[in-house]
Amino acid sequence: MLGLWASAPSWARRPAVYLTVFIVLLVSAGASGYLVGSSSGEDVSAAREAGAAAGQKDGSNSATRKAYARGMALGRSAGFADAYPAAYEAAFLKQFRRAGLDAPARVSVPNPAKAAAGQGAKR
Repeated sequence: MLGLWASAPSWARRPAVYLTVFIVLLVSAGASGYLVGSSSGEDVSAAREAGAAAGQKDGSNSATRKAYARGMALGRSAGFADAYPAAYEAAFLKQFRRAGLDAPARVSVPNPAKAAAGQGAKR
């Protein structure tokens, strides 16, 4: 067979060399991919589990912070609306007593929403 290669012109050998190099590269790429894929299955599973756990923890922490802030704001708002009229009336009557004046029989309490926004009674 060596005699066949030696007798063929150089332009005739070129496609065979290219085909041989291509086949060798193709086989080596396939073998490399198989070895990499088969040897790292456990690592991929461990990394997937670690990533899922970290994502679960971060998502839970984020949701907890948001829910806490939302619940705190709603609680403050509800507590303020309930406590404001009684506290306003008590403070109003206390100021009259401190000044030695007769307190009015009826106290008009301003809107708590406006008072919370700083638009209530002025001092």
